[in-house]
Amino acid sequence: MGQVIRSSRTLHEYELLREIGSGGFGVVFLAHARHLGIRVAVKRFKRTAGDTQKALSDWARESALHQRISHPNILKVHDAFLDRGELYLVTELASGSLDDLCVAGAPLAFPRNRDSVIRAGIHLSSALHFLHEGMSSSTRVVHRDVTPKNVFYFRRTSLFKLGDFGISKRLNHPDDVALTHVANWRFVSFDLIRDGFTVPQSDLFQLGLVLHSIVARRPIVPIGASISQARRAIARGDAHKAIAATTDIDPTVRSVLKRLVIRDRDRRFLSARDVHQAFVALAR
Repeated sequence: MGQVIRSSRTLHEYELLREIGSGGFGVVFLAHARHLGIRVAVKRFKRTAGDTQKALSDWARESALHQRISHPNILKVHDAFLDRGELYLVTELASGSLDDLCVAGAPLAFPRNRDSVIRAGIHLSSALHFLHEGMSSSTRVVHRDVTPKNVFYFRRTSLFKLGDFGISKRLNHPDDVALTHVANWRFVSFDLIRDGFTVPQSDLFQLGLVLHSIVARRPIVPIGASISQARRAIARGDAHKAIAATTDIDPTVRSVLKRLVIRDRDRRFLSARDVHQAFVALAR
């Protein structure tokens, strides 16, 4: 484990102020980093009796990958350490995730307009392009969990950033695929349902679902839907139909979102670079 522990610091350097999130991975706290003099997010990984090795493996994979990544639209990692048998990952503190901000009744944390969707599209497609093609000539990473919960917004700078690499998969060959692994069925890619695997283009399908949620303030697959209901909705093309029917999206933006969620990969955007160029063109 030593090679993936970024520092020898312990929880003593962090004053945990309050819980700000939780899920299958564990708990996230708002904290004050005493040695840095700033507020940060401290993620404590969930561990239960009998799964110690799996927790260590999951934590090692995410912390090792995340620490290699440096990109303006990917959540920055400050620290990773082991303390009294608990595993921690420390990241920069965002204003909130889209899961918090893009739901009915949520405070309007950023304008729900054409510029916001385009800005989010530019930032997140840039992050995905870096993962898919920019890390090295021999390494591609498919995120597999591009969902509102893992997209973070920074109000002061109007930045959108992608985080949480808990189920991401490194692909070492152009023909490699990532086998089935789903964290949120409401934002699953069509490729996984049809083929049982994901590729970098699958992240683009999920990106389309996420960007639509910014405008609609609700996911295409309703909250509370069962796994089977979510699978059927994505399989029958509800994403494309919902975006086509959403009248409060600028037509030029809607055309890009519709292409992101086309079920046929040959007709979808071929790369995150293409998506980024499309949103930059809209911004101009």
